[in-house]
Amino acid sequence: MSPAYAESSGIELSTDGTYFARTLTTPLFDPSAAMIPGSSQSNSFWVRNASGAPAYLRVSIANVHSTDVDLANALTVSASTSGDSGSRVAISEAAPCAVLTEGQVIPSGGTLRVSAVAALGDLQGQAGQGGSADFRMLVNLSSVNLAGGDRYACLADSGEVPGFYTGSRTTAGGTRSAGQGDLVATGGADVPAAVTPSDSVPIAGGSSSDDEDHLLAAAWNSADLDQWWIVLLWIGAALLGGLAVLGRDRLRRTSSSATTTTSGTPENGAAS
Repeated sequence: MSPAYAESSGIELSTDGTYFARTLTTPLFDPSAAMIPGSSQSNSFWVRNASGAPAYLRVSIANVHSTDVDLANALTVSASTSGDSGSRVAISEAAPCAVLTEGQVIPSGGTLRVSAVAALGDLQGQAGQGGSADFRMLVNLSSVNLAGGDRYACLADSGEVPGFYTGSRTTAGGTRSAGQGDLVATGGADVPAAVTPSDSVPIAGGSSSDDEDHLLAAAWNSADLDQWWIVLLWIGAALLGGLAVLGRDRLRRTSSSATTTTSGTPENGAAS
């Protein structure tokens, strides 16, 4: 996605709390890390208020695109500060935005750390496999506290924080394809190689600028593992049944041999 960008609203952004700029070129989450259902990534960024007056912070998720409803429901993002625990929001809830944290005051010239988490929930069966999704995080500073207002409204003059950086590109017709650096959701096996634009799945939702955050999910599912266990149980049961039959036949042969030996031995006192 586009780098984080701050208009003339006094928002300055940083990835380390020391060096601030109008733009951020580093993604918030690592696109090379494998994610499986139930796993998450966490990171932080800093906001500095350069507006010249105290301001209220608001962080939202926006510009969501997804090719799979199940994946969009399973991928959640949360943000919190020292003064607000924030909310965890599925990217599917952004309509068109969704607030993650708001209401904390940043004094003029002050800085505030924002902690963010991206988590992939459970995906059953084939749900989410091959789907893709992406989003942006918007940062706003306001002279009034907007807490309690419309949590799904997008505000102007926002700083934008990259989520998963992909190096994606806009193609003819306004669709986007994934580039190298995609985050791939796996089942915990070897991490697949980065998807090239020719191999990628187009992202729904219209056109966008280059270098957008992107999550490509070759979603692992727990149901397949259950199916393998069922197969193994059938094989084990067949082996046990075969062993039981062999043991029974061997016991019968032993009993038959003992009976034959007994019947062929003369009784005491019989004529020789």
